[in-house]
Amino acid sequence: MSPSSRESGVSAVIGTVIVLAITVAGIATVLFMGTPVLTNLRERAALENVVGQMEEVRAAANDMYVPDESRYPTISIPAGHFALGEGSHMLITVDHDSDNTACDLRVADWEDWDNRITVTASGCRSLVTVAATCAGVASISGEACLEVAKVDGAVETVEHWTSAGPPYDLASAIDPDFDYVFRLVNNEATPVVYAQAWLLHMDRLAWSTGNVHSSYEGGGIFAQEGNGFFLASSPLVSEDPGTGPYFLRVPTLQGSEYGEFSGSGSHSIGLILRSGHVRADMVLATQVRLDFHGDLAEPWCNAFLLRDTLASLDGDYYTEDAAEPTHACSGESPDEVRSVKYDEPAAFRFTLTQTILHGSILL
Repeated sequence: MSPSSRESGVSAVIGTVIVLAITVAGIATVLFMGTPVLTNLRERAALENVVGQMEEVRAAANDMYVPDESRYPTISIPAGHFALGEGSHMLITVDHDSDNTACDLRVADWEDWDNRITVTASGCRSLVTVAATCAGVASISGEACLEVAKVDGAVETVEHWTSAGPPYDLASAIDPDFDYVFRLVNNEATPVVYAQAWLLHMDRLAWSTGNVHSSYEGGGIFAQEGNGFFLASSPLVSEDPGTGPYFLRVPTLQGSEYGEFSGSGSHSIGLILRSGHVRADMVLATQVRLDFHGDLAEPWCNAFLLRDTLASLDGDYYTEDAAEPTHACSGESPDEVRSVKYDEPAAFRFTLTQTILHGSILL
């Protein structure tokens, strides 16, 4: 299934949601702002030019399917600074326990990058972390083992808890340069997974000059003027409430060769596909939660929050979490985490795929 081609937009800095379509390499959408004014026509032209070239990078990244396949799109900047470096983190949680449809798995405090993780599982099976006890979970009704693994492509390395919780302590700290998966699972020969959360990291291509900026990461392209963010290209998401599945594809640049250059010039962007993975494919999902961390967390969150309207979903499927007011898409967030939820009245199919690419700037 191909992602939705509709572009989505988002919110106001303070309180009021303002949706304003503007031209940024075509029709982009206001994500977070008061009314933006691009005062410098030269900067605006440069922004539109670079966003258009990032669209070509995005298209190249989305068009690779075989490991070691490569593309080398060219970026020509008229001025400013271009860099390939560290990007955002995204946590995708899906609940899908048919016997506990109110299950709400939450993984928090990972953004501290230490070994203490806050895990709550309201309405879920009781959490077990002790290895000896987990071995018998298959025969214990109403319990599930809380597993966590460090993920590198297709390889999962189990991380061990050192406490029965709460709080939950890992033997080693969360490494921001790796992906992780948290699962509620039994211990049968073919384990049954009741809920899972995928923590993905990504590198970012970024350009800036004067008061304007543009970024590509995770399949989305963001443009910025001052404090105003614009979504130039939507995340790779497709939802069809009531009749079809929810599909989310996250292309992630990882393990890239960080680099940068300044001034005018042309350079090729090396993209090599390392691997592709179906991270989750659940027929009876009851809720999806998206958490974002980093300096683009707010526009990322807002890009999903208003999809109800801008993707014509005919309902209120995306919502902020009233129980987590500090994680709202806008406003103050002490830990820089933003959260949005998606659910439907009935269970739905949810598919999460990830493609992992190595990036470089050929100077």
